[in-house]
Amino acid sequence: MSVLAAIAVLAVLILVHELGHFVAARSQGILVNRFSLGFGPVLLKYQGSQTEYAVRAFPLGGFVGFPDDDPDSDVPPNDPNLLRNRPVLDRAIVISAGVIANLIFAYLVLALQLGIVGIPKELTYQAGVVVQPVNQESVAYQAGIREGDIILAVNGQELPASDKSTPLLTKEIQT
Repeated sequence: MSVLAAIAVLAVLILVHELGHFVAARSQGILVNRFSLGFGPVLLKYQGSQTEYAVRAFPLGGFVGFPDDDPDSDVPPNDPNLLRNRPVLDRAIVISAGVIANLIFAYLVLALQLGIVGIPKELTYQAGVVVQPVNQESVAYQAGIREGDIILAVNGQELPASDKSTPLLTKEIQT
């Protein structure tokens, strides 16, 4: 089952990436004649008004096809809506849109997870320092300090809820 889950996650990432290229091209009026998820033989195909949409046998990639690269295309080579006939900035937007779509998708997934699940307790700081396992022959153990105890202050100085608490306690113990 984990192999299928990995393939599904990969397919979603590829779909988002290729949709980035596709949406960037179409929003600028650039002609797109193919949108495919996967490689190899076609499993499912739908012919839209301008674009052929396909799902292929091997979901390890995908592509957005432009008439520029299609020798069977009936679009004249000097058509201003071909990718190669567009200004460099338009082409750069289409080329980079896949990566940008993946970054936006990752941000949205992270925000959604934090909104639903929250921040794991392990990633939040609490006041004090949690004691790690203590050797039964140590002075700390004989003084009554046990694993899981929380030291809130040392020498009258509170240990704040931050990553500086442990080094502060260590320094105090050493002196």
